[in-house]
Amino acid sequence: MSTRETPAGEIAHIAPPPKKVVQRSLWQNAWRSLRRNPLAIAGFALLGFVIAMAIFAPWVAPHDPLEVKLEDKLLPPGGQYLLGTDDMGRDLLSRCIYGFRISLRAATVVLALACLIGICLGGTAGYLGGKIDNLLMRMTDMFLAFPGYILALAIAGALGPSMTNAIISVAAVWWPWYARLIRGQVLAVRQNLYIDAARSIGAGHIRILVRHILPNCITPLLVLATMDLGIVILVLANLSFLGLGAQPPEPELGYMIARGRLYFMNQWWVATVPGVAIFIMALGTNLVGDAWRDILDPRTQSR
Repeated sequence: MSTRETPAGEIAHIAPPPKKVVQRSLWQNAWRSLRRNPLAIAGFALLGFVIAMAIFAPWVAPHDPLEVKLEDKLLPPGGQYLLGTDDMGRDLLSRCIYGFRISLRAATVVLALACLIGICLGGTAGYLGGKIDNLLMRMTDMFLAFPGYILALAIAGALGPSMTNAIISVAAVWWPWYARLIRGQVLAVRQNLYIDAARSIGAGHIRILVRHILPNCITPLLVLATMDLGIVILVLANLSFLGLGAQPPEPELGYMIARGRLYFMNQWWVATVPGVAIFIMALGTNLVGDAWRDILDPRTQSR
């Protein structure tokens, strides 16, 4: 605070000018959050590496993941095979690279189906309310009453062992969390004045729900889906490990661990390499999920 002398000889205090409020865009806030969080940068780097390997697998993989060379079976890491070979002489590095593609694609499909079902049922229940809300939420509670992993095992066992059936079984038990989340968001958003304004100008229920309510409920859904990506990858790998997911000779990481456990005591790399690949994917997705939550949290954007 500065001072100045008045004509009467008195000292007057001059208040400093108000500070200018800097308005930042979502991407600017995201970049500020990333710079202050080295774990988030590491997570994006890991996930970016995995996605790049999955996309460019045909050009990055040094060998055909399905090529059998019995004369090269169970070779240790090094030389021609950087991460060794399995019991059929197949290159583990190439199979892990293609395993990234299979796991990411399957987990993305599971979350897309779960989000779609959750948005439809949760949005309808939250917007209409009353008996429809009670009916849909009781159905959701029925699915939540069962342990999710056990129910997925039962559905996958009934449908038969395949990656497609594993995706269906996991999506069938994953949607209730998204339905409850969307319902809570819709209940909060529909009380806003702009919803009453849209209704007063003659907007229909579907238009209000799709154009005005659901776009304001997507942010927490995206955060939850990002954080669930690593968990879904692990669940799908568990199903393949138990023989209910991917089938041979598909290079799926869970199946590779199940095959490699038979040689773990002497040829440790056969099971360890795909296990480390799953760990890298799960760690990257979890770190990215935490960072995405911080980026989209309005309480952290003003700091």
